[in-house]
Amino acid sequence: DAAFVESVKRERGLPVRQSPRESLRGASLDLLAEAVCEAHGIHPSQMQGPGRDATAVSARRVFSVIAVLHGHRSMTETARYLQRSIASVSQSIRAGEEVSGTLPRLEESLAVCLMATQNLKLKSDPLAST
Repeated sequence: DAAFVESVKRERGLPVRQSPRESLRGASLDLLAEAVCEAHGIHPSQMQGPGRDATAVSARRVFSVIAVLHGHRSMTETARYLQRSIASVSQSIRAGEEVSGTLPRLEESLAVCLMATQNLKLKSDPLAST
């Protein structure tokens, strides 16, 4: 049973494989924004800016859904990060839930992006791993 194996690994201090959702929980909003924007082919400033083009709106929707529903961030924190109102983030989440069938795949690809980004930052900063 996988749960038993993971509990034994935790007890012995061995690395335990994280699900994509678990790796998203610990991600900073900057790393999440970087991954979402990379997936959408835009710069984070476009997602955080006042633009209403379809790509920026889609990126904000995905970012809001993952940050609030899967990253355990508050709507207030997410709204502040996106420079939007709480009502706007709430609306994005409602709209994003409509496409939730694609979320597991998206979460997995974002988790891979986030882990790669974190690994690159660790390699570039030798003091970060100490």
